[in-house]
Amino acid sequence: MKNRSYPIALCALLLASCGQSGSASDVSSNPSTASSEVSSTSSSEMVASSVSEESFDRTLPSREGLPYVQNLDVLKKHDFQGRFIWEKKTVADTHVAFRFHVSLEKDPQKAILHLSAESKATVFVNGEVAAIDAVLKRGPTKVDSFYQDVDLASFLKKGGNVVTILVHYWAHSGNASVDPGVAGLIYDLEVDGKTYSSGSSTKVKRLDSYRNIRVLSGTGEYPERDRSTFLSEREIYYDARLEEDFASLSYDDSSWANATEIGLPGYVPFGDLYLGDIPAFTYEEIVDAVDVDGVLGKTITEPTTAHFRLSENMQFLPYFELEAENGGEDIAFYTNTYRTQNNVSLMDDYVCKKGNNVYQHLYWRSGSTLILDLPAGVRLTKVGYRRTAYDAAEIGYFHSELEDMTTLWNKASNTLRICMRDTFMDCPERERSPYAGDSANQIAEALYTMGEDGWKMLKKTYLTLSGWAREDGIFPLRWPSTTTNECPMQNLAFSLTLSEYYRHTGDLDTVKATFPILANYVSLWNLNDDGSVKYRDGTFQWTDWGSGMDNELMENGWYYWACQSLNDLGKMIGDTSHQAFFEERLPRIKAAFAPKFRKEKGFASKEGAYDDRGNALAVLSGLADEEDYEDVANILISTKKASPYMERYAEEALGKMGKYEALKDRILDRYQPMIDYDESTLWEVWSPKPKDGTINHGWSGGPLLAMAKYYAGIVPTSGGYATYDVTPDARLGEFEALAPTPRGNIILSYKGNTLIISGPSGGTLTLNDSFGEVLQVEGSSLVDGSYALSGETVTVTFAN
Repeated sequence: MKNRSYPIALCALLLASCGQSGSASDVSSNPSTASSEVSSTSSSEMVASSVSEESFDRTLPSREGLPYVQNLDVLKKHDFQGRFIWEKKTVADTHVAFRFHVSLEKDPQKAILHLSAESKATVFVNGEVAAIDAVLKRGPTKVDSFYQDVDLASFLKKGGNVVTILVHYWAHSGNASVDPGVAGLIYDLEVDGKTYSSGSSTKVKRLDSYRNIRVLSGTGEYPERDRSTFLSEREIYYDARLEEDFASLSYDDSSWANATEIGLPGYVPFGDLYLGDIPAFTYEEIVDAVDVDGVLGKTITEPTTAHFRLSENMQFLPYFELEAENGGEDIAFYTNTYRTQNNVSLMDDYVCKKGNNVYQHLYWRSGSTLILDLPAGVRLTKVGYRRTAYDAAEIGYFHSELEDMTTLWNKASNTLRICMRDTFMDCPERERSPYAGDSANQIAEALYTMGEDGWKMLKKTYLTLSGWAREDGIFPLRWPSTTTNECPMQNLAFSLTLSEYYRHTGDLDTVKATFPILANYVSLWNLNDDGSVKYRDGTFQWTDWGSGMDNELMENGWYYWACQSLNDLGKMIGDTSHQAFFEERLPRIKAAFAPKFRKEKGFASKEGAYDDRGNALAVLSGLADEEDYEDVANILISTKKASPYMERYAEEALGKMGKYEALKDRILDRYQPMIDYDESTLWEVWSPKPKDGTINHGWSGGPLLAMAKYYAGIVPTSGGYATYDVTPDARLGEFEALAPTPRGNIILSYKGNTLIISGPSGGTLTLNDSFGEVLQVEGSSLVDGSYALSGETVTVTFAN
């Protein structure tokens, strides 16, 4: 992971009009401004609020029907002294800036900004960007909020400083955020024992340069476009003719109003504040984009669409410099992922000022190509981007002599990263939704590719579930979200992840808090008279993309597997409160399965209708016995109906059955178009080209897991890799692999006729016949067919 590289002079960033003492740029025929400004003298340092706490609404938000919400208490790590503030009115889709001054006698040793806002914030110190996306989307519960800790120690200096916080209030809920119905900002800045807090002495101004439909209603300027109903985010419409250098230290804010105090933490409308305990998002240096159409340096004489290529598909912040002949020219900009399946992502607008323009977009977009619709009269001089991402190093890897497998691992890993930010996402463009099923695959991949910074997203996902699981035992398909549908099969897939999480991380506290939620959820199912699982519709009946789903077979497999996994996990963590339920139910389902579903050539609800997904789940759950493996393997070789979401399970079933050659063939057959295509991500659906779905979809990385579990063969068997198995396979040829663990990395290298493995103590190495005859072993000895891994390097030499 590259450095964040935050410090950038503001005049080279968003605001090109440096030194303009609080006034907008010189405008020819500017639209009128609608801001109401109250004259006030700028204070040199924050002072305590004079507003009595008794004047605030003391209504507590209702958390009725949320029996697990107390699990979130571990995230209440700061007691705010500040109050929620805003300008006098709450207006949808507005950008409001807040400024306060900090005078220091010396450079600070420690300076932490505790910050919560609705909806998103950018933090500046003395005109430099200190943090983008500095607040997570709202939703630890439907009535509470997140806060973030932003480290400002490297930005503040001896003498006078100004901290500016720019907040964009969406006033819009979506699939990953819950709007409280009102805008607000609260902060405490702790600097070497002194606290500066939000209150009525904070200066505030709504920025006129950020326009919206309310301001432009009736003018015909605001673009009429399709807008995604999934997204909470809003498009940006920025008018450079009205920009101000509002964040610089020299800017005169004396005309700004004093903020209005609107509430206290813990009460409506913002509720309690829980730490969003994940890393800050990266903000890297500007990189030039590739001018595909050769427009740089040329004056545009007629409307032109220009394409600028990034190094790969990524989350990024667009940047451009240009000259405009007249001012008022409108540039729409978007990416190659703007439209998928008749749904749209975000298209933004930049209205030029006359002369030189420099614009840094502060809100992330995703794609591999930045597209600008250019009007006549502009001349682009630079187009670039800043990469931004969830900040976790990609530690795990798998490099194979079979280059297609290496490419596939890298694309899966990149897809995972693009589909992580505030939450796991199905995709970073049209929805940004934290679906349970997508998250199940992403969690499994993150455990093999990322270290502890990455695992913080998993912990956040589990803890946030505690704020959304209901008293009746149901938890929603997405959280946070205003849409609370139950999708049973996706929820069962998610229920399997907790055991994986514990084995990989050893995070006992989070697992103990989450276990009852999942155990109570699976207790909602009923059985048929014959002992098979009675189909549960939920409120959103979705099993997979595509056709040929054997839903009854699939749900029996999902449900049995989830119950078995949770029963085993309960024993590992010492929670046997559901053991009697599981051990009564599991044998009944097992006994009923074969009589009901075993057909001539495999498992099916109806003879001849063999579904690869249902048969894969039969193997992975343990419902299929070893004598069934040949028939199931033949189905998985000949039948390929699973979407990229369910493909993971078909591949893992082949691995579990030891069908390594068939596993390789299936992976390459299904993914070859994605391997060959000139993009760095994996797609939502199978297609010769990714025209029918998103070009990067979080559920698509199943081959990464097959490589980690069955070709590198690394699987933890108890909490935090206290014990683990390594059972590699050589059918992909020479390879190198690494899996991160809390106790140190496990590293394998197979080259020539030598296998070298190092890792923490507690592991066992088992070799199959794909490696050939063992000639010599250094660092371990053979016991019961396996070699002990005791923290030392083990070297195995094979016959040529």
